[in-house]
Parts: sequence; C-alpha cells; structure tokens
Amino acid sequence: MNQDELLALIDQIYGAAADIDRWPVVLQTIADAFGAGDASLSAVSQRDVPWLVAPRTDPAFLQSYGAYYHPLNLFWQRAASLPVGTVVTDRMVLPKETLHSSPFFNEWSRPQGYLSVMGATLLADDDWRVEFVVPGKHEFGPEHLKLYEAIAPHLKRAVQLNHRLQTLALDRHYSFAALDSIGQGVLVVDFRARVLFANRACDSAFADGLRLDDGVLCGASAAETARLHLAIAASAQADESDMRDSVGISRGAFKSALSLLARQAELMRLMLTREHWARPGRN
Repeated sequence: MNQDELLALIDQIYGAAADIDRWPVVLQTIADAFGAGDASLSAVSQRDVPWLVAPRTDPAFLQSYGAYYHPLNLFWQRAASLPVGTVVTDRMVLPKETLHSSPFFNEWSRPQGYLSVMGATLLADDDWRVEFVVPGKHEFGPEHLKLYEAIAPHLKRAVQLNHRLQTLALDRHYSFAALDSIGQGVLVVDFRARVLFANRACDSAFADGLRLDDGVLCGASAAETARLHLAIAASAQADESDMRDSVGISRGAFKSALSLLARQAELMRLMLTREHWARPGRN
C-alpha cells in the first residue's frame, strides 16, 4: 500500500468514526489491503458478542460465532490477555498444532477458508473489549504487522469516538425524555439562539409570545428579541453557576408576560418559570 492509499484508508476510518454504519465498507478496504478474506470489529466479553461487523463473513457463521463459538476461540483467549493495542498473529500466541486441533478452527474457521488470523484489542472498558481481527488464507508476515502499526492509532481513535458519540446520544435521549415529562418549559438552544430542543410544556409559549424565525428563537417584538439574544450570548460566555436576569416576553394586554431565565450548562438552556405560564388570577 503506497502513501496515497494509506492516507485514503485513514480518511475512511475517520469517516466511520463519525458514522458507525460506514464500518462495513471500511473493513472491506482494510481486508483488501492485508490480502485477507475479511476484517472485523467486535465488542466482546468472555461470554458475549453483542456487536460484530464482518462484512464478507457468511451471516450464518457470524450468528454461530456469537451463539456458540466465541468462548472456544483460542486466539481470542490468548490475545485478550495482552495489553490494549498489542497486535499479534495466531502463530505468535499459540502453537500451530494446538490451533489446528481445536474445534473452533476445524468447525468455524477452516470451512470458511480462514486459515490464519491477526488482531488486537483497540479499546477495553471493564470486562468489555473492542477487537480488530483480520482472518486470512495465508500466514501474516512482518509487512502486515507494519501496516497494522500504521493504521492502529486511527482505528483506536475511531472506535473511541464511536463509543463517545453513542454514549452522548444515549444520554441526550434520556435527558430530553426526562425534560419532556416535566411541567416547566425548557428550551435547549445554541449560542446563536437556534432551538435544538423544546419540551412539550413549551407548546403554549410558542402559540402565545415566543416564536421561531427560521429556527431562531425570537420574542414578540424586535426589542424583546434583541434582549433575549443578548441574554443567550451572555449565558454562553458565563460560568455554569452564573445566573442571569430573566427576560420578559409579552403576551398581550390581558396576560402576564412570560419570564425566561437563561443559563449555560453543557448546552445553554432557557427555562421558562412555571408561575408565568398561568393566566392572571390562576394558582
């Protein structure tokens, strides 16, 4: 693989870091670079395989691997005890005779033409590990180990980013679900006042006072909008604990104004205080 091809492969790897659905295409490119039948990424523990991507492996074999053969994989047993990032071939961690006499090799690897294997752990989290594995028809040599060393930092960073993005997405899902269940109006906006999230309690505010202009949060008048945007900008620059004055948003002559409190946290939130949702005279 020449320098331009290597750079193109690294670019693909970072594409998969941002979009986990790109891994099948990237893994096929990696397999071709190693002259291998396939390349795989998996999340595994001693007993379980909840996530496994091996785009050229028969799906029935992938299912049987997760259901039965994973604990019998001698190569994984040996490689999993090594420090994260250590790349090895099967010949480096167990005798050839031991490998070829194992049920895993004869019942799972050999029928697919996977006669050798190289791999490494990219990420370890408690008893879970993210594994990169390349099964091949021929033994892997120094040139293959050298190629792995060239892409290893990028593979590791990519799976770390996948993990981080999935965690953030899950946290965001549950955080927004919790915000949606409370009676207080909560808006999540960026520093430009573009609305990223509004819980259900905000519906009446958008029908009566607040408005959106091409996704940007605005008040009932130009002056109110200016004050609101200034409060958002100030909160974006403030310390997390720094409270800001509330911003009033008028709702007409016979209704009390909405009161919005801008605060900066991981994202800046506009919290509409509950007492200002009520009409005058209501408790």
